[in-house]
Amino acid sequence: MVQNTALSISNALSRGTTTGTSYTKTTGISKGTSERTFSPDDLCTRGQVVTFLWRAAGEPIVDETINFVDVSPNSYCYDAVQWAVANGITK
Repeated sequence: MVQNTALSISNALSRGTTTGTSYTKTTGISKGTSERTFSPDDLCTRGQVVTFLWRAAGEPIVDETINFVDVSPNSYCYDAVQWAVANGITK
């Protein structure tokens, strides 16, 4: 059974994750696991990590060919992965 570790934003803030949760929410680096929750105990996928970096860089759009079979053009992280490839962050 998979344990749901999502917290409401108010619960995340009360757990002492105030600084990180507040910073990432305010800057748009992380938008949470839903509109009202963050999941600070969950593992991040590579798509999430690249998306965090891309958002922190200002969400630049690049035209880069990517050859990852698991990243389709309609994926939430497609633009982020294009940017990461163009900047040598991933291959």
